[in-house]
Amino acid sequence: MREIKFRGIDVRSKKFVYGNYQHQKDPSDKYHWICDTEMVTYMIKPSTLGQSIGLCGKEIYEGDIVIWDDELEPSEVYFNEITTQFTTKKRWLWTDLEHIKVIGNIHENPELLEVSK
Repeated sequence: MREIKFRGIDVRSKKFVYGNYQHQKDPSDKYHWICDTEMVTYMIKPSTLGQSIGLCGKEIYEGDIVIWDDELEPSEVYFNEITTQFTTKKRWLWTDLEHIKVIGNIHENPELLEVSK
């Protein structure tokens, strides 16, 4: 069984934190929570929440920007609700994982996708 991991940007430190997603929300409904392995809970912005794809030991999350060895154009990783798979607009992520490289993410490096437009 694969471990289900999440990440999100902590509201206070403005850095990614990793751990278990907590479904509880604060009363204003603005934030979500991630609890790390040391049981420290972080308040995160919902728009930065991403799940690990959990394939072949690669640390790839929703919102990551990836590139394959045989392509120059970067792509964003997202969860396709219809097919219930992690994908990009160009390729499925369950193929050629040994040839994929994470080059950034949409939260910290949105300009990487601007190159491809």
